[in-house]
Amino acid sequence: MVFGANTTIVKREKYYRGYADDFILGFEKKEDVMRVMKVLPKRFEKYKLNLHPDKTKVVDLFTAFGQGDRSFDFLGFTHFIGKSRNGSPTASAKI
Repeated sequence: MVFGANTTIVKREKYYRGYADDFILGFEKKEDVMRVMKVLPKRFEKYKLNLHPDKTKVVDLFTAFGQGDRSFDFLGFTHFIGKSRNGSPTASAKI
C-alpha cells in the first residue's frame, strides 16, 4: 500500500478493493496488518477523516474452523478463501 510519493509501508503481497468511501485491504502477513492499522488512523486524521469502529476489523481468513471469523461481508458479497482450479487457496466472493 502506498501512502505518499515515496512512502511504502508494506512491501509484500497486498490487496485493495474500494467503492466510494468504503474499502477493504488484504495482506499476506499479520505484522503488515498491524503496521497499517497503527498508521491508517493517523493518516485519516490528517485529512479530518476517521475509521468507523463498527466497520473496522481485522479478519484472518485462514483461521482454523471454529476459531473465529473466516469470512466477511462487503458491498453485498461474502468474501472468503476458496480454492482455485488447481487447488491452491485464492480470495473468493459470493452473493
